[in-house]
Amino acid sequence: MREKRVNEPLKFSVIKTVAAFLNSDGGTLLIGVDDERNVVGLQGDYGLFKKADPRDALENLARNPID
Repeated sequence: MREKRVNEPLKFSVIKTVAAFLNSDGGTLLIGVDDERNVVGLQGDYGLFKKADPRDALENLARNPID
């Protein structure tokens, strides 16, 4: 969010976390929360997409590598 760009290593970290949840008893993955547990939202992430519905674009970015 601070760099105002897609963070590829973070994207793969999320994918690995989801895979770990699927191979265990699950867990909670919080998106839009910083390291100090403050809710920062997703507005900054939405601004990275040129689509009419940036929420859909963010969901596709998160889901496509998993599907």
